[in-house]
Amino acid sequence: MTSWADDAAPCCGPHAHSEQRLIRKHIQAISHQLRMHLQRAEKADLVSRVLQRNEQDAYAKSALLAHHLTQPGPPLANALDWIHSPIHRQSLASLFAGDWFLARYAGNYFARDFIPSTRIQLQRAAEVGVDASRVCIHCWHTSRHVHLEDELHVLMLCPRYVRERAQFHASLSTATALAFTSAPGSSQQLALVLQSHLPQDWEALASHAHKIRQSRRRMRTDFQQRAAKLLRHGFVTRKAAWRKKGMAVCRHGVFFAAPHAGFACPCTAQSESAAELWSKACFMPTIDKELRHLVAAPYDAGTCRRLRSLQDALRLQDQSL
Repeated sequence: MTSWADDAAPCCGPHAHSEQRLIRKHIQAISHQLRMHLQRAEKADLVSRVLQRNEQDAYAKSALLAHHLTQPGPPLANALDWIHSPIHRQSLASLFAGDWFLARYAGNYFARDFIPSTRIQLQRAAEVGVDASRVCIHCWHTSRHVHLEDELHVLMLCPRYVRERAQFHASLSTATALAFTSAPGSSQQLALVLQSHLPQDWEALASHAHKIRQSRRRMRTDFQQRAAKLLRHGFVTRKAAWRKKGMAVCRHGVFFAAPHAGFACPCTAQSESAAELWSKACFMPTIDKELRHLVAAPYDAGTCRRLRSLQDALRLQDQSL
């Protein structure tokens, strides 16, 4: 008489264990293939969506990412893993994600009062083919040059980051640094780094991106402070507030501590009443060199200039640059 254990014994032998191992390996192989297939499909779908968005919108934030996906070079995930500093890695990742408030995407939201706005300024931007709200605010405010502010401009061209750019070039690998000298332009130089399989080049790019990101944050704060100053002291704002109080502002831009009703401009009159009115002059228009705007400053008879003369001076500055 045999027991149930005797009947089950062959199932627990070496042959059965071997079959179980083969089954497990087969299942693992199928699972791995399925996982790889799903990952490839997901990546293909992501690439397709990024490229489609970039084609549909000229100002899509994924422009740099789309360019990298269509060019030879290491996968972005691998390149980011080569960067040891978490802060530098984050800065470079945010650049590819379009999170740098570049004017191409953000429209200089923090410096609306300082972008091209007059007829001459708008015409200059149109001639270059750049939307006035998307100019590099540094180049425009300092030298009235019109450039589209995008990744290439800030990384490779903008004069604000000359020192950071020199440090970036010095940190590149020898092979890439030598190739820089023969590259025909800045876009080709940037492509050399993005296509590099050398961790040193990606470390240099990430450090460069971090320094520029920090500098841009300071620039944004500076322009926000300038915007607040313009709001407080801007000629147009102060003039509207002064007249709202019922006080007079003459046609030449001088503020008087006198009622607006029945006020006669003393600028061209030579009388006792005119002399009395001049004693009540409080503010005058002037050009703030930092803001490059008209502001209201305390009245000074020795330096006071008429409003039209100051407006002409601002126009001449724009035409001469």
